Formats: sequence, structure tokens, C-alpha cells
Amino acid sequence: MFKNIIIGVLTLTIFSSMGIAIYEASKVQESSAQVPAAAPTIEQPSGVPVINAQNNMGAAWTGIGIVTSVDEFGFTLQPPDADSIYIELGPPSFWQTQGILQAGESVMVEGFALDQQYHARVVTKADGTAIVTRNESGQPMWSGGAGNAGSGAVGTSEPQVTEWIMLEATITEVGRNGLTVQTQDGQTLTVQTGQPSFAAAQGIVFAVNDAISLTGYWQNGQFMAGQITKTATDESLMLRDPNGRPLWGGPGRGGQGGNGQGNGYRGGH
Repeated sequence: MFKNIIIGVLTLTIFSSMGIAIYEASKVQESSAQVPAAAPTIEQPSGVPVINAQNNMGAAWTGIGIVTSVDEFGFTLQPPDADSIYIELGPPSFWQTQGILQAGESVMVEGFALDQQYHARVVTKADGTAIVTRNESGQPMWSGGAGNAGSGAVGTSEPQVTEWIMLEATITEVGRNGLTVQTQDGQTLTVQTGQPSFAAAQGIVFAVNDAISLTGYWQNGQFMAGQITKTATDESLMLRDPNGRPLWGGPGRGGQGGNGQGNGYRGGH
């Protein structure tokens, strides 16, 4: 009899322990399930690029600041809390028709950033007027972006190179981000040379009255230079790959070997 009582007590103790363990485990699981996920941090627009999304132009960003200088293809922005940055606008024949941007103006810029290269989509001035250069997907408005703004078409931002040609010219003005030249037949052209740091890294210095040869193509009335060669020294500034993509930002950057790109252009004449 006594033995049966001992067995019963042990059995009850074991089942009680199992019940407590099961209860405690369920409480732990319930507690874990109720832990709220951390709320995402939302950054307010500032002078420092704010990352929002990613596409083939880079990360979407927004910045505010003061325009400190303007050239044919873009401007330098001084944010209130960061170093100055150069922002590309596109061909002057397109963006300058929308208004004048001057040093000293306060602006908000929406655009894209890729490897320290900044491309404007919309530049809004203090008076509410805006210069629009790209659509929301980053496609340039000067080469079809306006017509494809909502279509989701792929590849419309790619340069449309129909024929590479060579022009002989003389430099009449040297800008921060481009050259003004006069061709042998009397045309005056503004030629984009991309980011100043990119051009400077190739170690070629241009001056007024330098004789040069331009290898490039026409797109929407703008001559897009892929290579600029100084006649006197045969030095070449490489600007675009054989498909017309700029080497200072985007897929072609980093692969701008002088011989490879030069052969690509020369073979197209």
C-alpha cells in the first residue's frame, strides 16, 4: 500500500513538472511573438543625399542648398551641412530653355546619385519655378524621357548612336565641365566633358586656341563627344564608350582603357 502511494506521488510530481514546463514554453513563445519590429527610420531632406530607391541611374536622393557656380552642363551646390557637390543637368540646349539658374540662388534638388556622381531630375527654385531634366525613372527628357515617363520602357535612356563622325575644331572657351569650339566649317559647338574630376584624372589640359579633333555623334541637335584629341600632342580625352554611354558615371565607368575605347571610335568612321 505504502509503495503504491509513493508511486502515485512521483507520478503526480512528474506530470505537474511537465505541465509547468509546457506552460512556461508557451509563455516564452507568446512573448517572442509580441515583440514589435523596429520602426524604419525616416530621414528628412537635407543637403546630404537621402537614399530612397535604386535604379540604373543610382540611388534617388534629395538635397537643398545654395548654388555657388553654374556652367553649361550643371552647377555646384553648397548644402548647409555637407561638402559642396557638382550636379549634372544635361545639355544646355535643353535645360537652359526652361529658365536661368544663377549663383546665390537657394534650390531644392531631386535626382539620382551613383559613385559620387549626381544627376538632377528636378531643380526647384525659391520662387517655385522648376527645371525638369529627367523623368521619375531617370530617363533624360532631352532624349525621349518625356514620351516614356510612365511607360516603363526599358533602354530608352540609352544613347541612340547612329553614326560616329570626326570634326576638326579650335577651342574658343574652356569651361569647368565642357569646351566651346569652332569647327572648320564655322559651326560653334558646346561639348560636354563630364565631371571635372573625371577629366582631370586623365591628365590632359586644354587651352583656348588649341587645335583638336572631336570624335562623336549627333543626338537631338547636340554633338556628343566620345573622344577629344589635341592635334599638337595626340593626347586623347576619353569620354564615352563605343555605345555612347558616358564613362564618368554609369555602367561604362572604370573600363575606359584608352586603347580599347579609342579603337572602338576609330573603327566607326
